[in-house]
Amino acid sequence: MSKCPADVNFFDEDVLNCPYEFYRVLQEQAPAYRLPDTSIYRVSRHADIKQLLKDTATYSNNFTHLLKGPGPAPEVTEIYARAWQPVDTMITTDPPRHKTYRT
Repeated sequence: MSKCPADVNFFDEDVLNCPYEFYRVLQEQAPAYRLPDTSIYRVSRHADIKQLLKDTATYSNNFTHLLKGPGPAPEVTEIYARAWQPVDTMITTDPPRHKTYRT
């Protein structure tokens, strides 16, 4: 694997199957790293992650809208209109609703 985070496509199948080398590079070089062409940040240090998780006023877990991608094609929009709509889960919900799932 390359030693520069920008040279790695996090969504590549090999990286998704075994991301540990990528995580190691992030911890060493870019502990808070924005994945190119996305609004997704990878935070790779335990202390930083703990701080972010506690600050729910600034940082949100609700990333459901990101899963849809940039404006789908009209035929995809039509399929979505007939399908079950995505719902929030414990991992994509912020307090206070998050506590309901945990309880």
